[in-house]
Amino acid sequence: MVQHAAQPACFHCGQPVPAGQALAEEMDGQRRMFCCGGCQTLARTLHSAGFAHLYGDEARFARPIDDAARRKSEPVWAAYDTPELRSQFVRPLDGGRAEITLAPENIRCAACAWLIEQHLGRLPGVESTIANVATRRVVVRWRDAEQTVSGLLASLADIGYVAWPFEVSRSDQADRCARRGLLMRMAVAMLGMMQVMMYAWPIYTHEATIDPGMLQLMRWASLALTLPVVCYSASPIFSGAWRSLRQRHMGMDVPVALGVAAGFVASTVATVRGVGEVYFDSVTMFVAFLLAARYLELRVRQASRSGAEMLARQLPATCERIGPDGAAAERIPVARLRQGDRIRVRAGEILPADGTIVSGASEVDESMLTGESRPVRRGVGDLALAGCYNTASPLEISVDRVGASTRLAEIVAVLDRALAESHGWRRWPTVLRVGSWPRCWRWRL
Repeated sequence: MVQHAAQPACFHCGQPVPAGQALAEEMDGQRRMFCCGGCQTLARTLHSAGFAHLYGDEARFARPIDDAARRKSEPVWAAYDTPELRSQFVRPLDGGRAEITLAPENIRCAACAWLIEQHLGRLPGVESTIANVATRRVVVRWRDAEQTVSGLLASLADIGYVAWPFEVSRSDQADRCARRGLLMRMAVAMLGMMQVMMYAWPIYTHEATIDPGMLQLMRWASLALTLPVVCYSASPIFSGAWRSLRQRHMGMDVPVALGVAAGFVASTVATVRGVGEVYFDSVTMFVAFLLAARYLELRVRQASRSGAEMLARQLPATCERIGPDGAAAERIPVARLRQGDRIRVRAGEILPADGTIVSGASEVDESMLTGESRPVRRGVGDLALAGCYNTASPLEISVDRVGASTRLAEIVAVLDRALAESHGWRRWPTVLRVGSWPRCWRWRL
């Protein structure tokens, strides 16, 4: 038996082929080795379907993007290597490494994810690539000194995938944690409520016919089931009540916490003494329904905040700025725009800043700001607002307001302010005067 210097690798998966268990097959005039029958069958299927090129060094599942689209995208890719955009999209890691989340436009199936992972994994400096078909996101981790963001985007374009950096919002992560925590508390309260009601129903309907010892056993069982509901599920209620008392005002959590605590303590005393009424079913039901209402409120509030964030994300990351002497335009990050700059907005692009049209005429879709679904005709001297969509012809705009000064930023700020305010009666504190009392009692309900 001939001893090889290196153990052969499977042609399909790249894993070492076990000695004495190798499977071989002729493909493209060459003898290919496989580690198992599954790899051999899959490779044979891909080869017969005309996808044998997937195993080559230049693996292509889709054709590269056309030259015109590539020439148009290359300046945008280069802009993502600037410090302004790197700080927004690239997450620095220890050891001189970096991580970015990319959003390919046309990823559709597991084959796309497999191809992206294989192709990016061959690039110099790339340590790991994880493509998720469900979320259509690709997380790439690489050594920062050996690779650039524009290189990653260009490499994906080589296999037919147009991708852009995706900003992972910290508020999204916080919202998911808050939603998950409240959902777990609500689930515990719901389960406790159902189990306690199973013990309370016989007492309501057949208390006279039930043995006293069995009644006391059901009370102790109800106490054991109510305890996690009060200690775990209702903990945000007690925390909110404590904060309100420390701030010396009467919040909604204060009477709720008093009611839950009073009902639980009275029921516990009656259970320990063996006489009196218990209200464990009312306590668990009240906590469960209150948490369900808070969960619905949280979902609505987070949906509203997501709408505000979507408005803020309407602005493009880069724009085309024209030189002061009419020189050739350059692609720069929007963060570098200043008042008085002159920019060109082509058809199909979103306006990056507020300004006045100085050249050209087009139809602008302002539905995001005004709600009007039909594009509006805009020409020289008209106002152009950030976030609007240029539908017809190129425009040259003199920038008047950028960043937080734009109309879009003002709308987002108003939404954030409205979401930050308290809901319901907390927004309208009432001053009550009783008779001729000199003191005004202010109740914050």
